[in-house]
Amino acid sequence: AAGPGMVRLAAAVGAALAALAATARAQCDVSDRAVTVFTKNSFTADEVAFVGSPPARLSNGAVQLLGSGDTGTGAQVWLKQQERLTDGFVIDFTARLAGSDVPGEGLAFVVQNAAIKNTFGSGGNSLGYRGNENLNNYLAVSILTCSNRDRNACTGAIEVVRRGPTDPTAGTNLTSLPFDTSLVVSSVNNPRDFVGRLTYLANEVSPAQSTVRFEIVKDINGNNAQVRVPDVVVGSLVDIFGSRFGFMGFSSVSPAVTRDDQGSTQVQVRSLSLGNLPSDTAIAGTAGREVVVGRSVVLDLIKRDSCQKEIVFPGDGTNNLEINLTFTGEANSLEEANIPDDPVEGVHFILPDTVDFLNGKYVVTFTIPNGKEGNWALDVVVDGVRTEGMPQANAVVSVPIDAPEGIPTFGLALIIAVIVLIVCGLTYAVIRLRRYRQKLRENQTDIEAGKEKHHLDLLERDVQFNINPLMGSLEEMKQKVQENERELARLRAGKNNLYDDDYTINQLQQQNAELRNEMNKLKKEAQQSEALQTQFGPGVQHATTTRRREYEQKRV
Repeated sequence: AAGPGMVRLAAAVGAALAALAATARAQCDVSDRAVTVFTKNSFTADEVAFVGSPPARLSNGAVQLLGSGDTGTGAQVWLKQQERLTDGFVIDFTARLAGSDVPGEGLAFVVQNAAIKNTFGSGGNSLGYRGNENLNNYLAVSILTCSNRDRNACTGAIEVVRRGPTDPTAGTNLTSLPFDTSLVVSSVNNPRDFVGRLTYLANEVSPAQSTVRFEIVKDINGNNAQVRVPDVVVGSLVDIFGSRFGFMGFSSVSPAVTRDDQGSTQVQVRSLSLGNLPSDTAIAGTAGREVVVGRSVVLDLIKRDSCQKEIVFPGDGTNNLEINLTFTGEANSLEEANIPDDPVEGVHFILPDTVDFLNGKYVVTFTIPNGKEGNWALDVVVDGVRTEGMPQANAVVSVPIDAPEGIPTFGLALIIAVIVLIVCGLTYAVIRLRRYRQKLRENQTDIEAGKEKHHLDLLERDVQFNINPLMGSLEEMKQKVQENERELARLRAGKNNLYDDDYTINQLQQQNAELRNEMNKLKKEAQQSEALQTQFGPGVQHATTTRRREYEQKRV
């Protein structure tokens, strides 16, 4: 049995493997899977809100937070439109930090769900967004250009800060990574931009384990920068925000005390793009599946992690599901189908017959009504989050009950050709067989005669004639028969009067008969012996010659 030490070791190994698996999932590159929500290469006054004294302002389509002469102040800018951020996102921004000295204290990118007015807080490393009670739920990344507060020997740092219901007013520093500020700071005489990226990976299975990562994608020289903050556990943004939506914005402050040669400063945000990560739920196996009207179609609703690997739904299947199929007929989209604002169930859309929770996934069953032949669009919302790719046009295609399977023309022609060849071959074989049978019937007599001749040939092939020595050889018997025939002919002509002609003729005829009987007897014995061998096989032998038979033969 394993001791306590082994149990602790096994538990530690299991925990380590689980941590490695979680880290591997967190490290997946998800930016290329983000679905673009918007890309702003310039900003307008009606879509942003400025905060600060003096406030931020627009400069040739860019948002300028700090400019020349801005000392001891700060500014913020917020997008007025809230966006859904809690399901996972990738945000890219292009910014400029230029100056003859260190340009301000740095720049912070903030997502929050509190307010877009009166949100300015403390200066210094707080960068204006920390220390304000009006801004009490946020997640921020601070790019500090002078984190050590030594204006003569500044060092840079990147911090991830969170303020939620359980965090202090100043927020909680989750991580701080030193970096080389020359990657992001340029001269005011030659201002250049850098690109930053913030990624939030929502963990729906364990929301408290949701993470963020930040990286400098491009430095001011256009190179792929190697600055990346390792994944940091921040928890669920839903818990931090108290909502699934939030504002996005930037904040910056200038130093309270500057050096005499600080000169001009320029802190700008020049572009911003938002991409939502795909939903962690998906429908497996749709894509235009054909279903006969009146029959059922079954769909699987699965859950995936950030690396797109299938996982089980947490809990016991109590998720809030909104699933329907909308009939679009011949149209290829919901817009083309002109669905009314108050669609009727069974006419314009149908709901699932059953939704079962099996083995960590949902199995959804629809029955396609009769008379509804055409395209169906699928829409799935799980816990208020629309499933990836929804609504999906032409997810199901209903066909008539007697609809053909749809064999391709080439395949049909090939099948017909094969059938024709088979029929021709069978017809030819039947004709040949009939002709053969007819020939057999016509030549039946010859065939039987040939069989009989063949059988006789086999019988006579090895026949040996045993001649009675008292009657001479076969040639002598033939010669004797001929002489007797001549003598008979002479006697019948009356040329011999010395003998009794009738007696002599009878005697010659009797002698000829005996000679022929002896010859026939020899042949008959040979044929009977051959027949016995043929019918009963080589195991059957002639009867054993007895002494009496030997005596009778000698006497004869």
